[in-house]
Amino acid sequence: MFDTSSRKEQRTAAQGGDTTGYNSTSTTATSTTSSSPIENNTQYRQTINRALDETKDNIRRSTDEARKEIPRYTQQLMNIMSKLFRQPGRWQITA
Repeated sequence: MFDTSSRKEQRTAAQGGDTTGYNSTSTTATSTTSSSPIENNTQYRQTINRALDETKDNIRRSTDEARKEIPRYTQQLMNIMSKLFRQPGRWQITA
């Protein structure tokens, strides 16, 4: 039906590597030997795709962490608002 694997998993599987996402290094060593332009283009695309996948993973991780904090901040805001509303004498409307 639909392929739900990420480019990262597809690339890693094609290279015969680990598809769990736990790589020992995230940098790519480039060959010093002369290679064809097609090989260079492929390596360049792989490097770009790897960087984009890592960025996407970092953004997802950051948003997940922020999403976990929302209830705590909401509770703090509700506490502050309830304290303010319990003190009606302090509210003054000025024009």
